[in-house]
Amino acid sequence: MKILVTCHGFLTPSMTFVYNQIKAFQEHGHKVEVVACALLNEELFPFDNVTIYRETKDLNYILSAFKRKLGIEYTFFSTSFSQKFENFVAEFNPDIIHCHFGTHFFRLGNYFEKSPIPTIITFHGYDASQALTDQTYCEGLRNAFKNPLVFGTAVSQAIKNNLLNIGLPSEKIKVDYLGVDLEFFKRSLPRNFKKNEPATFLQISNFVEKKGHQYTIRAFRKYLDKTGSNDVLIFGGTGPLYDEMVSLTKKFNLENNIVFKGLIDRFRVKELMENAHFFVHHSVTAANGDTEGLPTVLMEAMAMDLPCISTFHSGIPEIIENSKNGILVEERDVDAMAQAFTDIKSLFIDPRNIIIEKFNLKNNTLNIVSLFEKLIAHNERK
Repeated sequence: MKILVTCHGFLTPSMTFVYNQIKAFQEHGHKVEVVACALLNEELFPFDNVTIYRETKDLNYILSAFKRKLGIEYTFFSTSFSQKFENFVAEFNPDIIHCHFGTHFFRLGNYFEKSPIPTIITFHGYDASQALTDQTYCEGLRNAFKNPLVFGTAVSQAIKNNLLNIGLPSEKIKVDYLGVDLEFFKRSLPRNFKKNEPATFLQISNFVEKKGHQYTIRAFRKYLDKTGSNDVLIFGGTGPLYDEMVSLTKKFNLENNIVFKGLIDRFRVKELMENAHFFVHHSVTAANGDTEGLPTVLMEAMAMDLPCISTFHSGIPEIIENSKNGILVEERDVDAMAQAFTDIKSLFIDPRNIIIEKFNLKNNTLNIVSLFEKLIAHNERK
């Protein structure tokens, strides 16, 4: 099968899910090409078959911006990208196009008119939360899904529900949890935690509002004050709020208990998880409405047998059942989060089991390939 994958930037540090799935497609023998507007973080995501068409602010792009601003039409039509994308489609002649993020779909131009190819849009988070506050975008999606060649997948049931709430047809959107590589994310040694020794908590994510770093830091301060423990909290990742969180750590005199590791690749992620005792991820709904879909890093941590502390947020309760295979608190509840740092130590669980059952990249890749094949076959019969 020839699969054309497209997204805006290939790839930001948090988009490991896209890279993992592309590599899984290749491992299953499919030919994959990627077309994007920007090439990012090549050292983290090495991939040969990437074509970049940079999006310039030409006349059509400026007109598109006015249309969006005036609520006339939701589009990102820049001929520097859209026309070249159409030409690439004509040359590569893919069996299916896999577009990551609903917002990016509106950059792709009019290739349907020239070459009718089944297209899957995968919705991940902001494109099915914050973006849905834009009624022009919602209307654009409703019109797009009237096309018999356009289908969707959502990375969680919560994300699918958001799309159903704006009137997209349920039968055209499947939940695809993506998943993680269980052979890679597998412990080499048992997790060695002893209650009478300092514990290591870990969070890996972009430093953006919806990752809730400030609530984790505030809760950790409360937890240390209450227990007098000398536990350590490690942060991996970078982002716009990185310096602010470093300053907050200093403000709370936590320099000896909180460590910032910066940008890390998947091998370092695994190493940090191998040496941690617990994982934390205090996801919140951002002020602009942006939410998670279902953080892949939680799947990775649970695959590494790390008990997780997180929040009742978007798709997270679909992977963590409170007090059963992890602990969930309400968003921004610092007191409950502080208590969770204590309670997680008494929760004896095997979090890897649910990853094997529902979030296995190998199995889930077979599922989406099967969906691709059905759509291709249906299109060929028409």
